[in-house]
Amino acid sequence: MIAPIMITQKSQDALTLPDGVAYTLAPRQMIKIEMHYVNAGETPMDATARVEFYRADETLIKHEANILFIGSPDIDIAPGASMRLKQFFTMPDYVNLSAAKIFAITGHTHRFGTDMQVRVAPDKMGPMRSVYAPQPFSWSEPETKTHVPEFSVPVDGGFEFECAYTNTGTGRVGWGESANDEMCFFWAYYYPSQGSKVCFHTEQYGGVNGLNVCCPGDPNVCALIEDMF
Repeated sequence: MIAPIMITQKSQDALTLPDGVAYTLAPRQMIKIEMHYVNAGETPMDATARVEFYRADETLIKHEANILFIGSPDIDIAPGASMRLKQFFTMPDYVNLSAAKIFAITGHTHRFGTDMQVRVAPDKMGPMRSVYAPQPFSWSEPETKTHVPEFSVPVDGGFEFECAYTNTGTGRVGWGESANDEMCFFWAYYYPSQGSKVCFHTEQYGGVNGLNVCCPGDPNVCALIEDMF
């Protein structure tokens, strides 16, 4: 599984890490720079990207940073219809982020997305604390919200997240990686690192509380989705 350093959706973006926090790279570490573009026009277009890394003073670094990728596949929007997906992701028993500090967060939908919000809480009954609620939400250039001071997830707690959509197309839209599909995800940058994790909540399985999974973590479920990320 690839471990992302930063995922940006804007024409120009920056991630500033807190003092004493950095990403670490092994000697001769490969770094993959990946671009996703869709040319909706009739003529060819050139697309370029540039990434800049700034080296920190190693003697000042106390913690390693990493990223959480959290969302839901439970999307089904009829042509011309609107939908609001609101779910609560509870951290699985094998992931304890109560000591972690989250310093930045970004929401993600595709082109039918009209809103994306995230709240943190001790459980799905609340109380809820808003940590991401850009007004307005721009699906094509969503805000990266920096938190100073950082926030944490309570023990046995998690995130309530919601995405809103209006399907202006002519076909039914579900979850998928294509530009013609939809997504409801957010990623959170945190430290000290417990590794990069892809997590999801679904109410299609798991009974009344749904299913909460993080990868790496659940070997049975993760084996099914490891090629997707």
